[in-house]
Amino acid sequence: MKKVLLLILSLVASIVLVSCTRANDVLDKAIAQAVITYQTGDNADSVTKNVTLPASTKVGKKDVSYSWESSIPSTVSVAGVVTRPFSSSDTSLVLTVTASYEDAAKTKVFPITVKKVDIVSALNIGYAAG
Repeated sequence: MKKVLLLILSLVASIVLVSCTRANDVLDKAIAQAVITYQTGDNADSVTKNVTLPASTKVGKKDVSYSWESSIPSTVSVAGVVTRPFSSSDTSLVLTVTASYEDAAKTKVFPITVKKVDIVSALNIGYAAG
């Protein structure tokens, strides 16, 4: 009886370990796939327009959801809406994505810089001749 119980416990432990390993493998791939899509002319060091933050990805046939956080949501929201600062300097912030699958999660950070609005250009008023 003791051997049977030990065998059952070993099988359960093996299933749990394999399941955890598979979930971690899925999350590792999902985090590697997590990217911010910038509009033409923008990149992580120079953001001037809205960005695309994906809500999910597929790893094989498995769906993995993403949730996003912004260290300064008034500058870049979790929907990817960019509000450029009217200030004397650019704004550096961090977007954090969390990939969730089954009961596990992993995170990845993306440091970005939102460029300030050039106040002189923003206030450039043209006059018609005459």
